[in-house]
Amino acid sequence: MEYEMGFDLVLSARGKRVMDRHKARALRALKEAGDVREAARSLRTTEPRLRKRLGRLRDEHGRSLVSLGRARASLTDEGRMLLETYESRSRFISEQISLRYRNPLLTVDGIIITDEGMVAVRRGREPFKGKLALPGGIVEYGETVEEAVVREVREETGLEALPERLVTIRSRPDRDPRGHFITAVFLMRAIGGKLQSGDDADGVTLVPLDPLPEMAFDHGEIVRDFLAGEGMRKCPPPPNR
Repeated sequence: MEYEMGFDLVLSARGKRVMDRHKARALRALKEAGDVREAARSLRTTEPRLRKRLGRLRDEHGRSLVSLGRARASLTDEGRMLLETYESRSRFISEQISLRYRNPLLTVDGIIITDEGMVAVRRGREPFKGKLALPGGIVEYGETVEEAVVREVREETGLEALPERLVTIRSRPDRDPRGHFITAVFLMRAIGGKLQSGDDADGVTLVPLDPLPEMAFDHGEIVRDFLAGEGMRKCPPPPNR
């Protein structure tokens, strides 16, 4: 499950709450429509209710924020100024949150090569649903990358495997359509378990190295670069197949 961060900005003066997102939404609707009936329709409320709500809006000095007429309505100078202040501060805070928490995510992937091929999983969700990929996933808080790759391989393939060495770090920002993911790729040696799919994988299999099938993300490129440097060195087959 993916989560999003949000906030509710409140402007207060003299101990009174003069502006929040609900009030700002009502003022914004009236400013854009110029008519209470149209503003009420966009807010999915009735005109009498909106008129009553707008009539109660005051700034820190008690001055009305809206000018209500029989047919037309508009924001007063105080209303325009307060709405602009609220929206500018909201944009500023949103930008600061985005810049502060918009960091790359760290992932791990494992390469397990046997005499019969390479262990690969078939992705059970987007992106690249149904495509082959290296077993791996996101490093959890408090884990080392070595612990994470052991856990991910176990969860996705059923194999108990140990990392032999770090193969590569891939950090190209566009390598994953979901965002900026940096991966640490390990050569793994299977020491136990049984080859079976689990977690969010839709299947697990052994794939040939030549020709290497199409793979998700940049996993095909990673494997080809690894094989070119390794001279096709293989690990023992996974046990209990």
